[in-house]
Amino acid sequence: MSAIFLAEDIARQHDPGPGHPEQVARWDAAVAGVGLEKLSVVTPRTATEDELALVHSRA
Repeated sequence: MSAIFLAEDIARQHDPGPGHPEQVARWDAAVAGVGLEKLSVVTPRTATEDELALVHSRA
């Protein structure tokens, strides 16, 4: 099984507040744990409505 870590560096600027699990430290730990040399650069794209519906209610 393989995993994909898709994120742009701008995501590091996201600050949901103290105590929230989404923290820059987790981003850094994930990248360090995998190792930058093992990561591939992928050009981001806009998610489709169906992809968004997998994790969010439809509007």
